[in-house]
Amino acid sequence: MDIIQGSIRDLEVIYDRFEKDFPPDERKDRKQIESLMLKNKYKLIIAKHSILSEVLGYAFIYETENLGLIWIDYIAINPKFQSKGYGSLLFNKVMERSNDVKGIIVEVERADHENLHIREKQKRRIDFYKRLGARRLNIAYHLPTKDGSIPLDLYFIPKQGINYLPKDVIQNKIRSVFEFIHGDVEHRNIVLNGFINDIDDEYFHIVG
Repeated sequence: MDIIQGSIRDLEVIYDRFEKDFPPDERKDRKQIESLMLKNKYKLIIAKHSILSEVLGYAFIYETENLGLIWIDYIAINPKFQSKGYGSLLFNKVMERSNDVKGIIVEVERADHENLHIREKQKRRIDFYKRLGARRLNIAYHLPTKDGSIPLDLYFIPKQGINYLPKDVIQNKIRSVFEFIHGDVEHRNIVLNGFINDIDDEYFHIVG
């Protein structure tokens, strides 16, 4: 797997795939993503097959150097290459981007959809994150949308040796995400204030 940092031109190719991978109420339009990418902290990471040169998957990530956390806004593996280990490899490559990274935070749908097929997909996604060592954070998180908000779970994939995440680091990262990524949502602070003060320190039991 080869990892490249995508450009605005690459976004034109990836966006068609992105529209199929995420529902309309969860995805930003192309102009919004372009605007975020031009600010340099929001990056498109593309995974390509080393031999076939096909796109294996991609991720949109938000990095803030002072907090040591990578926020994955969106991540997807081409269905053709799913269940072959490429998803885990992509996460590892993202984690390795900096020595100062404490871990990765990702928004995850709860496995509660009324449609059985969709609910099974949600369960498989959660199981995938757990196999990566992800821990669900004890946060009543809501994703701000144009029409309100969506309840999601936050999972943290710690770097090896990390077993503690202070509440101020979590709060500051989420505040930064709401201001930077969701700055176009007028009621974002109302959504944020609904849970931000209830966040506490997180401790992770290290097995082995």
